[in-house]
Amino acid sequence: MRFNLKVLMLLWIVLIVGVGSIQAKPLIVGCDTGFKPFVFIGPDGNYTGFDIELWASIAKRLKLNYKLVRMEFKDLIPALVNKKMRYSQ
Repeated sequence: MRFNLKVLMLLWIVLIVGVGSIQAKPLIVGCDTGFKPFVFIGPDGNYTGFDIELWASIAKRLKLNYKLVRMEFKDLIPALVNKKMRYSQ
């Protein structure tokens, strides 16, 4: 569990540093909803949890448009490496 949290934090840092400026297109943020209480789908059907609230706060502060995309944890880093998470399709 600690390893997963470290990887997620590293992913956030890479995304924040990589963005650098406000983008016209929304930034795609991959999230695995199986890590309660960090990321999960709430009773209302929306993403919720610590990671979601943290990302919303970061995006608001940096004035970034973003879109949450449900992905399996094992696919997050390969998607980032292959630049499949940068913009909405």
